[in-house]
Amino acid sequence: FIAAGYGFPEQRLLALAPGRGVLQYWDPLGALWHVLVPEEGTADLRFGASEYGWLPALEPRRGEVGLVPTAQGLYRLWINPINETYRLEPVLAAPLVAAPGFMRRQLACLVRGNAGVLVLASLDADLAPGPQYACGALPLSGWSRPIGYDGQLSWLHDEGDRKSTRLN
Repeated sequence: FIAAGYGFPEQRLLALAPGRGVLQYWDPLGALWHVLVPEEGTADLRFGASEYGWLPALEPRRGEVGLVPTAQGLYRLWINPINETYRLEPVLAAPLVAAPGFMRRQLACLVRGNAGVLVLASLDADLAPGPQYACGALPLSGWSRPIGYDGQLSWLHDEGDRKSTRLN
């Protein structure tokens, strides 16, 4: 469940099922859930490589939910409760391996690079691409949501592997 204002005057409640790619909106006046359908040309919301985690918009414009991971990359999610639709705008077009993390005005994602190698991709606070770092032959699924501590983001893996990065 995702609850926030999304740039609207009142708080809204969304339910996202990333394994099925379904987004629902709670209508408080009608006291029922509406399934939001993707606008034409919108990418699929599905994500199942690792634990799911999204990043809320810090200062949302009307309808802006936040950043969501998908199998195709990192996207900015927008909702339109009137039309019962949503759309995704690409932020990082690379297959995500784990949920994104944000620390010290920088965003980081684990992505699948060329030849199936794990890559740590970074973006600045304006979501402009930053440096990318090859991580080698680490698993391409099974990662935790990132944990932020002491200026560092860490992703833990089911098999005991760990990928960390210090964001300045």
